[in-house]
Amino acid sequence: MEELKKYFITSSNPEFIEGTVNIFSQQISLSQKKVNTAQLYMTALGVYEAELNQEKIGDQLFAPGFTYYHRDLFYQSYDVTKQLKQGGNSLKVYLGQGWYSGRFTHENKTQIYGDNTAISWIVDIEYTDGTHEKFVSNNEVDELASPYKYAGFYDGEVYDARIQQDAIGKASTFTGKIPENLSETTIKVKLQENMPIHNIIKKDHSTILDFGQNFAGVIEINAALLEENATLTVKHGEILIDDTTLYTQNLRKAKAEVVYFAGKRKAPYRPRFTYMGFRYVEITGAQYVEGLISARAIYSDMQRTGHFTCDNPLIERLYENQLWGQKSNYVEVPTDCPQRDERMGYTGDGQVFALTGSYNYDTEVFFEKFLKDIRYIVS
Repeated sequence: MEELKKYFITSSNPEFIEGTVNIFSQQISLSQKKVNTAQLYMTALGVYEAELNQEKIGDQLFAPGFTYYHRDLFYQSYDVTKQLKQGGNSLKVYLGQGWYSGRFTHENKTQIYGDNTAISWIVDIEYTDGTHEKFVSNNEVDELASPYKYAGFYDGEVYDARIQQDAIGKASTFTGKIPENLSETTIKVKLQENMPIHNIIKKDHSTILDFGQNFAGVIEINAALLEENATLTVKHGEILIDDTTLYTQNLRKAKAEVVYFAGKRKAPYRPRFTYMGFRYVEITGAQYVEGLISARAIYSDMQRTGHFTCDNPLIERLYENQLWGQKSNYVEVPTDCPQRDERMGYTGDGQVFALTGSYNYDTEVFFEKFLKDIRYIVS
């Protein structure tokens, strides 16, 4: 889909501010003819999530995926035929900095691959009479006020649901460098297991939830259970001190927290531009009630190929531990750790565990993608 290279847009504000999320909106008005198929093609320098008529498009997280942006970029194709309705449709795109220009690496650098984020899309409508109509990203696309005060992999998200996402101007044509290679994504990060709460520790001014398992994942907030103007803070950690205090010193410079300002809108909130490595979360700013917080594991979508059982529960638990270690560190690339200010693609841990990991899952496509990035870096 080389055509995507022609339609990159960016924010009309060129100033780089760490943690910025830009939101773009386009109205897709269909003719009176009957739609046969509708296909969306999308890519970004950054991390995006798109909605059509307020419904998430696709199931991929952190699209278009982590690549060596100097040379390579993925795009996604989505069949949105069933999400379209006759007449007017609203396409909304959230664009975060992610690996491209957000804070990344254990040295906490920003703008590693580029200065500002950009995004490109094509909506290709085929009608039953064989004709086509296209809607593309351009400088007529609206830019909206963003409820994201901050979004980044290490520090988490600060989201203000009280902000109305009204139009604040038009997008600008992106004039920066576009990677030479553009190919369709081969593997994607997805929401995986629901992680049940195993224990609740109530304290004077906070509540700690124990999910019973260390994992890489995200929480979801049921905003319908929050009072308007409440400020909910959710801190993530792997262990407790004295069974009552969340330990976060091992996170180094990563805040690993979500701050949510509740508004009138009561839609569920899930972070789009971060994930954490955690077993526990500490909640402050609102009283915990059942159903307020849930959690999902995330990792790259791979087919499970290996299983192990025996008569010794301790050995079975050891096997489960290494399995969760793989899940938590196979997020886009084989990472070194899912919790602190690192989460980087690392050939050391990746190489040591590669053979074992291939017994658990079919990792061929996962490593093909990672090794392609390495070839670009060293060539």
